[in-house]
Amino acid sequence: MAPSGWGKTTAGTLLAESRSDLRLFDPEVVGYMLTHMLKDQTFTDFQDLPAWRALVPPTAVAIQHQTGKHLVAVQTVLRKDYWDEIKAKFEELDVQLIQVVSDADERTIRARVENDEVEASAKQWRLDHLERYASARSWLFEEANLVINTSNLDADEVAAQITNRVRAGLGQYVRYQATEPNERGKFPGIFGLANGLAQDGVLSPTDYAWWCNANDWCNATYLDPSSVDPSVYDRATNPEAQAWFKASAQHLIGKVKGYGSLLDRYGVGCEEIWSEDPGKILYQDELQIVVAPH
Repeated sequence: MAPSGWGKTTAGTLLAESRSDLRLFDPEVVGYMLTHMLKDQTFTDFQDLPAWRALVPPTAVAIQHQTGKHLVAVQTVLRKDYWDEIKAKFEELDVQLIQVVSDADERTIRARVENDEVEASAKQWRLDHLERYASARSWLFEEANLVINTSNLDADEVAAQITNRVRAGLGQYVRYQATEPNERGKFPGIFGLANGLAQDGVLSPTDYAWWCNANDWCNATYLDPSSVDPSVYDRATNPEAQAWFKASAQHLIGKVKGYGSLLDRYGVGCEEIWSEDPGKILYQDELQIVVAPH
């Protein structure tokens, strides 16, 4: 939640684009639908409609189930009774919420609204709502899982802070693996997928050179678990072994994005999976774990 006009939609979009398991969800679209369908009704704000507050949670859940992704919802609700109602419905649907309040001092908010050329027509409406936001600030802060002072931050920096909180909420380990099983019924990891393309000789000279340099960098940056414990990846001993990055290994996770782009160019499906408990830990160091999946 945030004052209207501060840039929360921009930050939300950046956040959703930063991870393959996130998707942007705009509850206002539900409001636009109701506004169209209820033209014979008298109201000035669709949030005042019980139908909007009732429809947003199940609509979000339906989209989550349809896409298999967690949702980033960009919406400000300034009435606590309305928020309590929406939150209760999400809880009934067993949905975990991570509520973020993006705050700023009034001078910064006013400057952002005044300088917004994209939605200039909404300037006065936004300015008129600043007092309502100030009145709601105390309970918004109490409800929030994360409060960010954005006065000196741009949208990218805000999105980065929210991303860190989302990681903590969704799990402390991440794995990148094939979307389809191989002939042995396994889901190879992202490095195995890229190595397979190189071994099959399908990489272009430019991509092959990138793959060589990226592998050299990774080999120099983190340990091969099997060099510490040869049994970790032994097919007879641990046939289901999987490697996961720790969420704190951001420099490695960033590098992995390049492998994902490489796979995309050759039509190889790869997905990002987060977990708090991916399995029995067979090996770990400061950057990664290897597990026998549950």
